[in-house]
Amino acid sequence: MPLSDLQLSAVVEAQKLLADVGLTTATNSDDNDFLEVTRVLSHTPPTATSPAVRGYLYVPPLLGRLQPKKSGVDSFQYSLGDSQGGEPHVYCGRLLVGRDGTPASCTHKKVTCKGLKRCSARSLHDLPLPSLSLDSLGEAKKEIFLKTLAFYCTLVDKGCGFDLQKDGEDIGLTGLDDDDDESASESDQSESETGTTVIKDKRRRKSSRPSCKGKLGLHLDEYGRSFLQCQYRKITDKAHLILRTLDEFDIPYLRALLENDSRVIDEREELARQFGYGPRAPCSFTAAPSAKKQLCPHWHRPETGRLARGVLERPKGNCGATFDIYTPYELADCPRVVIVCRNPHSHPDPHPVKTPPPLLEVFRSLLLELDWKLADATPRKLMIDSGFMGNLRRALGWNKPFDPPLAALHPSFGNLDHVRRYIDELRDILFPSGTGFEGAQLLADQHRQLPEDEQYVRCAETHTIEDGKTFQLVICMLRSMSALLMRSKNFRSTLPSNV
Repeated sequence: MPLSDLQLSAVVEAQKLLADVGLTTATNSDDNDFLEVTRVLSHTPPTATSPAVRGYLYVPPLLGRLQPKKSGVDSFQYSLGDSQGGEPHVYCGRLLVGRDGTPASCTHKKVTCKGLKRCSARSLHDLPLPSLSLDSLGEAKKEIFLKTLAFYCTLVDKGCGFDLQKDGEDIGLTGLDDDDDESASESDQSESETGTTVIKDKRRRKSSRPSCKGKLGLHLDEYGRSFLQCQYRKITDKAHLILRTLDEFDIPYLRALLENDSRVIDEREELARQFGYGPRAPCSFTAAPSAKKQLCPHWHRPETGRLARGVLERPKGNCGATFDIYTPYELADCPRVVIVCRNPHSHPDPHPVKTPPPLLEVFRSLLLELDWKLADATPRKLMIDSGFMGNLRRALGWNKPFDPPLAALHPSFGNLDHVRRYIDELRDILFPSGTGFEGAQLLADQHRQLPEDEQYVRCAETHTIEDGKTFQLVICMLRSMSALLMRSKNFRSTLPSNV
């Protein structure tokens, strides 16, 4: 099929990339693989009489300052399917050459695209969306609408949140229930009243604690301000939910959702749909076919009229796109991979949720620069750490007057849970005994192997006092500071007197 404008621009960029590294697209009549790739590269915009082009070329470069250990295929955001064959020891002419200028020996692998999981609300209502644009006021209304909807969905999902074990055993069991049958009947009744269906992910662990089944409602205080409260909250029972600060939400829409006022709901949500957002607009969320998640994170209102989370589905039929991947055997000598994609994808582009290994190595090197501060590092602490942000600016070549976000390194780092997982993995390696008392004991053992002037963690011990209680003692002090302490005459303690 003919190449699209976007694909043609990718071909032009690939040609520029090849020219920058001194590679040309001169043909070699003895190299069939190279002829096929070159034919795609030298493609011109199709005319009515020109033959269809079967694919386009992408040459993903590896980061030059890192020792290449993996191919660029590991950075693929598309989910690669089963292998469809290939050949060993093939050549791509001068597209893939070693440092000495000779063609690099490569493996040729053919794989298919596995497609994506898509939300069941991707074609919601099958109604055309007007091409309306939002001004600044419209953007503000959109933010308030989505925030109100998300707040309501959280209330439906979490409920009152009253916990008998945490909130006190002396409180009666009013509104609490741990019986599955009765809980299910009350849940069905609540869903019919609110017009909302709560679909639970099968992987979600079921709580064994009694939960409050009280209905949440909006009320007005003596000053006319709205607050949200569980129906079982009383003067003598104040452990049930109450939320007073609701100024940032659309109160009429929130009240309509809680009371299932279809007139106000239809009015608000239909207006939002016309601008392309809200629970009645088609959903574009996708996930990798190997992802374990079963539900879309967004809530939708299908033709049944009930608000519910979308279900992730694999569309029938396979994606027709295939990949020809040429990977040099010696990536250190030829740190490039040629990938030819044939046929269009039958699904939208996947979200960049997979971090390419070279960029992951860059991120890990930035974490290692934190040294001991990695012990209590979190994604949010990284963004306010001047040392980390300075190193990130240098790695990105960032010269703007504000610090870059983590997503500037790669969009996948915009997911803080994703970042936290990488921090935890590296912390487990650097601190195998953890960052608590056992970790301090390990540091004390390691510091005993150092020269005395360099020892800092002097001891990590557990002592038993007269009443049988134990306490843990950790002393961190250099030898020079210890000598200064011995010569001191006046001391001031910063510890509280009851310690």
